Amino acid sequence: MGDIAKYLEGQYGGTVLQGIVQQTEDMLRAREMEQRVEETQLQLWEREESRIAQIYGVSETDRYGVGNLMKAYDEEDKYNEYLVDGAVLWCDQATLEDFELPDGEKIVLELETIISPEIRCWSVLKITENPMSVNGKIYATVRDTVKGENVMPFRCNCKQKVNRDAEAERIQSDPECGKYGVCRHLMQLNEKWDNMPRETGYMKLKDGIPNTTAGVADVLGSDSGLWVAEEGITMTSVLFCKHGGLIRAIRSGQEEVVAEEETDTDENELNENEADNNIVTGVSDRFIDLLKNYETGADQKGNDLPQGQPALQPYHGKSDPAGSLTIGWGHYMAGSDIHTFQDENGNEVTVDLYDWNTVITLEQAEQLLAEDIAIREEIINGELEARGVRENVNQHFYDALFSLYYQIPDCFEGPQFSAFLDRGNFDPVSNGEEIKFQFGDFTNDLELGTMRRRADELEIIFYDNYERGYSVKQFGDIWRKITYPNEVTEYPEGAE
Repeated sequence: MGDIAKYLEGQYGGTVLQGIVQQTEDMLRAREMEQRVEETQLQLWEREESRIAQIYGVSETDRYGVGNLMKAYDEEDKYNEYLVDGAVLWCDQATLEDFELPDGEKIVLELETIISPEIRCWSVLKITENPMSVNGKIYATVRDTVKGENVMPFRCNCKQKVNRDAEAERIQSDPECGKYGVCRHLMQLNEKWDNMPRETGYMKLKDGIPNTTAGVADVLGSDSGLWVAEEGITMTSVLFCKHGGLIRAIRSGQEEVVAEEETDTDENELNENEADNNIVTGVSDRFIDLLKNYETGADQKGNDLPQGQPALQPYHGKSDPAGSLTIGWGHYMAGSDIHTFQDENGNEVTVDLYDWNTVITLEQAEQLLAEDIAIREEIINGELEARGVRENVNQHFYDALFSLYYQIPDCFEGPQFSAFLDRGNFDPVSNGEEIKFQFGDFTNDLELGTMRRRADELEIIFYDNYERGYSVKQFGDIWRKITYPNEVTEYPEGAE
């Protein structure tokens, strides 16, 4: 167990009894936060492994190869993983939903005041005082946590309620909360970013400090003042807000800088994406994990299997047409489906997957899914190539588009969506509204599971979030607005 004191919010108020209750709740939350930080950093590390493995054409299942690539992570800024001035930040407690105060008053955001409401849930890291930079962009360190100077409050509301009277008073006395959100009245940042514990350590960078801090360890002199040697922060670093949020980077700030440094990586180790101007040609392993979750199978009685588990026998889906069957992870069959697998001895085995008595192995289900994915990737790549927009598609948009096509194969046939793809603007910052409305038009008549899937696809595009979610309201009323532009959505029962 580490030092949980840094995760305490403090500022207890009210009566003695109220103060004791607040302190007890604070201690419990601090312990939970310590675990959340660790779990979040592990997820971010896995994401970085996936990103870097894809750049260098190494399979994520090749742990030796991935391990070799990741040895250089943190020690040097080889993969543009260190945050610099202009890095884009996101908080896991940021929300566009209404914020309710203890007296029942609600703070409703004025979302129409900006082009893309989701940008409210982003912030930009600002670094001006540090002397070390890369390609003209100043490096950030663990000490760059000053609210309003390094980290701008998010222009949104918070999922965490007020738990101090002073917080409620600040919000109620601010007439512009609808415009700017409540975050600026609740944000209370930790003194330092949390770096993931690593044996290799992190780059030591110079951080500008006031002259009054002279005497601390590792202080370095300069002509213009003093600098302290501090660790840099990377795409796996997190900053704790003592009101309950975890802030992390979704862009390091180096993305627009094309480094011209030489690399000793052998040319044949670079994959087609690297050699062909980083054009994305297939889905990520992170998305495949999410896809398996969505395409969880059922037994032959129609009972859902544990989440993420494939059906090893054909079954009839509850909402599928009569006579159709499904096997594996969403392998749909309208009739006889002859397939050839290799058994454990390498011998070819031919089976009719549509036969009710067929039983496949987990390895064969994996092979079937890989083939289904490859077929769809070829179709999607052809669609993008024909429209001349392949170079505009990053991994996030490709994964989201694949998910949409996997569930709704005729999505390319719609004239509005087709025209959207032709225009080729898939940037969530400059074209966030259109992206939301285009994906939000595919709901299968407001079917809740389909809406959740669309929301998850937008989470991938906007927030690099590959976790399965169950909310359909976080992006506002985006549903079927292209088909029915003036219709207010009547959400299905159970919608959150």
